[in-house]
Amino acid sequence: MVGRKKIQQTMSVKLPGKGLCLAGIILAVMLLSGCSDQNLGDLQNYVSDVKARKGRVEPLPVFEAVEMYVYKSDDKKDPFTNWKTEVAPVGNGQGNGGGMAPDDQRQREELEAFPLDTLRMMGILEMKGTRWGLIKASDGIVYRVRKGNYMGQNFGKITEVAPENIVLIEIVPNGLGGWERREASLTLNME
Repeated sequence: MVGRKKIQQTMSVKLPGKGLCLAGIILAVMLLSGCSDQNLGDLQNYVSDVKARKGRVEPLPVFEAVEMYVYKSDDKKDPFTNWKTEVAPVGNGQGNGGGMAPDDQRQREELEAFPLDTLRMMGILEMKGTRWGLIKASDGIVYRVRKGNYMGQNFGKITEVAPENIVLIEIVPNGLGGWERREASLTLNME
């Protein structure tokens, strides 16, 4: 018997005082009583107002039918195709350039590696009846050029070296699959 009593004593758990449990129950009842219908009047009024309003959706606007446009490309360019593929080359396949095309077989000169707008005319030289232009490139080197030399990236051939400028003829694409000539010049840089 002594063993059983000892086991019962070790298994019993002591609860806090009965007063503390009673205070917790009273507190819970008070909190729940605060949620009574007395303070919900505003909420109930709002809900009844919303329910009273019938959900009316304004009708969709009436759209007028758009007149269809049929694109007739008999005599017009199709806006969805590339112009170059649409235009057939004229003559020998060089477009409207009359057979003019840059000579791809010719050996390139040093100044053809630079865009024309990066080249500056620095002055001229005359030696043995030949007038040379002095051109400074963006690499900082000054080059000598004369009539017949090439410079710029558009196959520009020098046609005249004058004291105040250098005139050249460039061969540029014309947008129709061919080539056209364009005159350009470099003026003397007085800086």
